[in-house]
Amino acid sequence: MEGDAFFAAKFFLTWTAPGLARLPILEVFTVKVKILVASIVMAGLVSPAFAATYYVVQNSKTHKCSVSTSKPSAKSKTSVLVGDAGYKTKKEATDAMGGATECKTST
Repeated sequence: MEGDAFFAAKFFLTWTAPGLARLPILEVFTVKVKILVASIVMAGLVSPAFAATYYVVQNSKTHKCSVSTSKPSAKSKTSVLVGDAGYKTKKEATDAMGGATECKTST
């Protein structure tokens, strides 16, 4: 275990990109840490986009339901959330919309 950590540290400190070859080792390490931190931050910011949540929303004026990716706010006067939770897929939300009594239109 100790050898693996040493190898990783040695690799991290000695591997350099072509443009970083002329910098002192401490500056190269600092640049690598900044790149690593920036990569982790970007991954954290992008990952919620892959976990989209779908909501069944009813227009309070027309009483028509639709599937939306944004949850209506409590202060919204035109959109009302149908049900109490979001759905992981659009198909689940569409199925829930078909079964919701608020979304049944009477003619």
